[in-house]
Amino acid sequence: MRRTVTGPGALAVAVVLILATAAPAAAATGKLVFLTAGGGAVVHDDPVRCVDLPDGTWAVHNGTDAFVTLNSAPCAHSAQLGIGTTLPPSFGLRVDRIFTASVRIPGD
Repeated sequence: MRRTVTGPGALAVAVVLILATAAPAAAATGKLVFLTAGGGAVVHDDPVRCVDLPDGTWAVHNGTDAFVTLNSAPCAHSAQLGIGTTLPPSFGLRVDRIFTASVRIPGD
C-alpha cells in the first residue's frame, strides 16, 4: 500500500532536510577599511568577530564578502547593547563616532 504525504507532513520533511544540510556561516574574507582623519586608513585583512573603530574614523568600507553590522556599542558590549546598521559587501558608509563604535563580522 502506498502512502501519500500530506501538506504539513511534506513541509516538516522539507524543514528537516534544509536544517540537516545547512552549512555553518564561514568567516568573512576580504578587507575591512576604516578611513581616518588626516587622510589615513586602517585596514583589517580577513577580520573576525568584532573590530572597534580606530580613533578619528569618519568612514567604513566593507571590502569583505559578508554583510557586517555597524554597532553603536564597542566590541566588549556590542552583543548586549547597541543599535546596529547592516553594511553589505563592497559598500562604504560615512560614520559618526557618536553612533558607531564597532563593526561586527559574522564568523564560525
